[in-house]
Amino acid sequence: MKASPKRKIGFLILFAFALAGLLGAFDRFARPVRCRDGHLFTTLWVPFGSLKALRLGRRRFQYCPVGHHWTIVTRLDQSSAGRKDLAKAAKVRDVRLP
Repeated sequence: MKASPKRKIGFLILFAFALAGLLGAFDRFARPVRCRDGHLFTTLWVPFGSLKALRLGRRRFQYCPVGHHWTIVTRLDQSSAGRKDLAKAAKVRDVRLP
C-alpha cells in the first residue's frame, strides 16, 4: 500500500521540525519557566504555536520534567528572577519539540 502525497508531506514536515530541533534552531525560543509546584526548568516557548503544550493565554499546560507531572507553567520574568533561579532552570530542559 502506497502512502498518500498528503501523508508524505506531513511526515516530511514533522521530520524537518525534529531535525531543526536537534540542530538547535529553536534555541532562541528557550525560556525559563516555573510550574505550579515551584519547579524550574527551561522549555521552548514559541509565539502562536506549540506541539507539546496546551496554550492558556500567558500560561501553558504541559509536562514538568522536574516533578514528572502535568501542570500549568508560566514564564519566569528574567529581569526580576534571581541568578540562582535562572541557573536552576537552565539545568533541566524538557523535550526539544516546539
